[in-house]
Amino acid sequence: MPAEKPQPSDGARAAVGVLLVGLLAAGAAESFAGAIDLIYTNGIERLAALPLPWFLAGSLFIVLSTSAAAGWLMFKFCPEAAGSGIPQVKVAYLEGRNGIPFRIVWVKFLAGALSIGGGASLGREGPTVQVAAGLASCLARHLPAFRLSQGAALAAGSAAGLAAAFKAPLSAGTFFLEEIAGELKSPFVWAALLGAIAASVFLRESLGQLAEIQMAPLRAPEGWTWLWMIPVGALAAFIGMIFQRGALALRGRVAGKLPVPRWTLPIFGGTATWLLGVSVFINTGHLGVFGLGYPDMLAALHGEILWNAAALLVAAKLLATIASYGLGGCGGIFSPLLCLGVLTGAAACGGITLVQPLSQNDATALMLVGMGACIGAVLRAPLTSILIVFEMTREAQMLPGLMLATLVAQTIARVMARENFYAALLRQDGHPLTQ
Repeated sequence: MPAEKPQPSDGARAAVGVLLVGLLAAGAAESFAGAIDLIYTNGIERLAALPLPWFLAGSLFIVLSTSAAAGWLMFKFCPEAAGSGIPQVKVAYLEGRNGIPFRIVWVKFLAGALSIGGGASLGREGPTVQVAAGLASCLARHLPAFRLSQGAALAAGSAAGLAAAFKAPLSAGTFFLEEIAGELKSPFVWAALLGAIAASVFLRESLGQLAEIQMAPLRAPEGWTWLWMIPVGALAAFIGMIFQRGALALRGRVAGKLPVPRWTLPIFGGTATWLLGVSVFINTGHLGVFGLGYPDMLAALHGEILWNAAALLVAAKLLATIASYGLGGCGGIFSPLLCLGVLTGAAACGGITLVQPLSQNDATALMLVGMGACIGAVLRAPLTSILIVFEMTREAQMLPGLMLATLVAQTIARVMARENFYAALLRQDGHPLTQ
């Protein structure tokens, strides 16, 4: 009688489940990014090449129709799909048990693609995290053979989703620890790291993904540039905190009191974004107020945007992001904050050149400092803030500057608000979580 084959341990099965989560997250992230790009490039971006009256009419139709469709989808099927989704993932992780239902996955995917692709000034990274975590939660529920707990599934899904969105596995792991788990000793850190690794390796091997931001290699900043990082970081952190306070105020004091059906709220956010976006486009030719804003962010990093145009973009995109998020849009905050940080740095460089000349290398360094400080102030996750810019650019010589910017950003954030953006959202919704 042949001997029985040894059965894999629960730990090995769970590890296989986490690897599968990483692959699912990578596929979901690329599909979501592709859907957004398809809608945006064939909509607002293509219309921008037409005569101005056609652009104005066509872009208004796209913004209003996609905002209405996204609002109806969320109101009809899943109201909790509004916003970035990261606070909801955090609640699901800390409460354990039931995880994330599948309706959040498909509603978030469709509504997020419509909102962001249609021009709302929101990001795709937060929704990617929620979609990936939702898929992982469903896998743990419906495929018990993997012996994957909800805690491990949500850890793997959230980290893999962020790693796939940013091509940044290390910062995805620290984001799980700093924001989702809220502690550095989480028992599921293994799942977060393994899921992030699986998603990143899959994307690198299948699609040849490199750094998210492609630019010429930087030299170490020179001389006084290191000191200029302090005021630039402070200004970018201040812009981030204006967003936080504005979005929370609009969401809490205005959105719920307007005498209109809740599903129409994203239409108001879309209208505000359209007005700001077309105003900037008419004056500068830039579309950065709409959608992710990455093309203008990359143009600024390459020295292709004048400081006064960058300042106008900062003001308009800040207001558009507050309106889009505060009025119930479906999307996150990572991309707009990164874009605002870079553009703030570009605008600040215009003032600095009145005092001393700046090389393009030093100007780019200051923009990256602004990027890290802006998102660092809102997230209040210092390790993630440093690593996410480093992994997006692969510029190791920027680490001291990013550390300095993060220190400045954390100081300003603690003066201007008692908690980070996600914790404030949960408190506003009646889910206070003690760290």
